[in-house]
Amino acid sequence: MKTRSLHGRGSRPRTLEEVVAEVHQLDMDGEDMDPVRLARSGHAALVSAATRHAGSWTKACRLAGVVDGQHRQRWHREKVLGHLRRRHQDGKQMSILALRRDGRSDLARASVRYFGTWSAACSRAGIKTAPQGNHRLWTRKTIIAELRRLSALGVHMSAPALSKSGHRGVVNAVHLYMSGWTSAMRQAGVPASRIPWTKDRVLHLIRQRYRAGADLSSKALQLERGGPALLWAANKYCGGWPAAVKQAGFTPANAPLWTPARTASALRQLAHQGHHMSTSALTKAGHGNIVSAAQRVHGSWRAALASAGITSPRRTVP
Repeated sequence: MKTRSLHGRGSRPRTLEEVVAEVHQLDMDGEDMDPVRLARSGHAALVSAATRHAGSWTKACRLAGVVDGQHRQRWHREKVLGHLRRRHQDGKQMSILALRRDGRSDLARASVRYFGTWSAACSRAGIKTAPQGNHRLWTRKTIIAELRRLSALGVHMSAPALSKSGHRGVVNAVHLYMSGWTSAMRQAGVPASRIPWTKDRVLHLIRQRYRAGADLSSKALQLERGGPALLWAANKYCGGWPAAVKQAGFTPANAPLWTPARTASALRQLAHQGHHMSTSALTKAGHGNIVSAAQRVHGSWRAALASAGITSPRRTVP
């Protein structure tokens, strides 16, 4: 079963903006972004359109904020262990969910590929991971059975929708143990579905960006993961990005932009309030927007804390 196109099943992307939106959506669905494999799995028209409109598949992926399959890291056991140890030393959360949130699904997949399970990989790297409540041992057979069960219950079968409705475990398992979301749906005999773009969804995402203090300019959005897809939807459903921002009740000029000074001040205020200054603790406390802005503006969490004059918290291992 072919993945449904953003702009109509079976249709060829007609513009660069449509190509970028489609590439981004495939990556969000967990597809292998190697152009040869994509062409074989029913996306030859997109690969061809990407080359025609962007100049090459790699350039199209770069515009969509995606690492194409031809340039992803080549892994081996020692390299996996090195990346895990470095992440642990940087005080980052050691879970598959955290890796996916940080855009490091490649490291999660490599850990499982070379060591069998995430826990085994962390153990081999000398890292203690928190015990997982209700941990389930996933196999291809149990993944397919769970997908069929959820589909029979009428659950929306897109990866984002399943994650939001409490089924993140099977979504993670698909990305780790199978060759992509579309492939898993095909093997389970379940029609894949996506959260459709609508005008209301576009306006909701714009308001989310405003609350997070993000830049509301189209230029800034082009450089962000998921930005090109939102621009495409805004153009289709709202008559363009400026019109969409205006319909959401804002203008690019009135968004509270995050600057190095503003992020440093916000971090000092959180530290003064007694918060534990780790990314995971602050995110759980409802300050994920500040964490995201600080990392984006300063380049890393350590650099953000240093700019605010805050000592990086030590990671405690039980």
